[in-house]
Amino acid sequence: MKKTSLILFFFFILSSLATEPIEFELKDFKGKAHRLKDYRGKLVVVDVWAVWCVTCRKVLPVLNELQKTFSSEDLAVIGVNVDDDSPEYVEKFSKTAGLEYLILLDRKGTVPQKYKINGVPTLFVFDERGQVLLKKEGFSGEEEKEELFNLIRRLIKGREDGEEKKLERERKKYLESLKKRES
Repeated sequence: MKKTSLILFFFFILSSLATEPIEFELKDFKGKAHRLKDYRGKLVVVDVWAVWCVTCRKVLPVLNELQKTFSSEDLAVIGVNVDDDSPEYVEKFSKTAGLEYLILLDRKGTVPQKYKINGVPTLFVFDERGQVLLKKEGFSGEEEKEELFNLIRRLIKGREDGEEKKLERERKKYLESLKKRES
């Protein structure tokens, strides 16, 4: 119960940082363009990663599992690869690693610039409107995996139970309390 409360607390804090969604457009291995706004109406998990990053490689199977577990729940998992390597090299690595979710290529570093990313891996969870609910740099293993899965379950359950308005009211209350403290 404490973990769920902690997750919701961070959800409120991080969602309070959301303003207008920051858009990006990147291409997949076949050259098809994808934009974040193409996924409006879904929860979206975006992992910014690189092939050379050892920690990134630990996150990849977790994201595969997330995709398999929640693919029927209006959840999209997207990997944004920021390597300077050729798209062919990244595609070969992705196939060898058995990645089953969408991989987009960002050789110019557009996403790290727009989202102020300091390192990889960096994981984002976006709500149905494209606003950032979570930004997490790094990955420490099984405990964070469980927290991520619990957060996604909670967000999906909240939508099913019609709790989105309640969560928004709670977020606003929290923001108001912060403003009062600052005064």
